[in-house]
Amino acid sequence: MGLDINIVVFDGFEPLDVFGPFEVFINTDGARVRLFSLDGPGVKVGEGGVRVEALGF
Repeated sequence: MGLDINIVVFDGFEPLDVFGPFEVFINTDGARVRLFSLDGPGVKVGEGGVRVEALGF
């Protein structure tokens, strides 16, 4: 059985708060990492203009 990791993002997110945990868990055997937004699917823009594609619930 794998490990599901869901990271919630929003416009204005701090990139280190997202990419730090993402980097740790993406290299963990059996883990699936996904980015979610409470506003629904789409592109979210963080500090410094970093853009990520998020899933919705």
